[in-house]
Amino acid sequence: MVPLVDLYELRDGVYVKTMADRNFQDFLEQDLGYTVIPASRKDQNLYGLNFLTVRSDRILAIDGVIETYKQRLQEHGVDATWMDFGALYHVTARGNARSDIFLGDGDHPQSIAAQLGLHYATVSRIIKKERDKLKNKT
Repeated sequence: MVPLVDLYELRDGVYVKTMADRNFQDFLEQDLGYTVIPASRKDQNLYGLNFLTVRSDRILAIDGVIETYKQRLQEHGVDATWMDFGALYHVTARGNARSDIFLGDGDHPQSIAAQLGLHYATVSRIIKKERDKLKNKT
């Protein structure tokens, strides 16, 4: 089944359908100008689609994906910093009252918030470098 897009625009306080049943990939590529970069099922299972966009074409990503996937991203101009989350597979997340998403092999569930928390210092340094680069360009 091909995902489809219906697009609505707010006009005079009322939403009006302006597009119906548009192929989702065509909508992304042709209408919005995005490039869709394929990822194998294996790379998807290795969290290759889980990343944080720092700015256009700059991401922080979970390492462990296949090299050809990394090369494909690079060929499309994506500047990726690959972060090792491997040590977290041996940590069991505590239950808490807030909702969260858990990853892992079933025996060792991993809280995404916990993973990001452990790498907060690394992420902060990278974001600071990006901000400094932008400041220096102006």
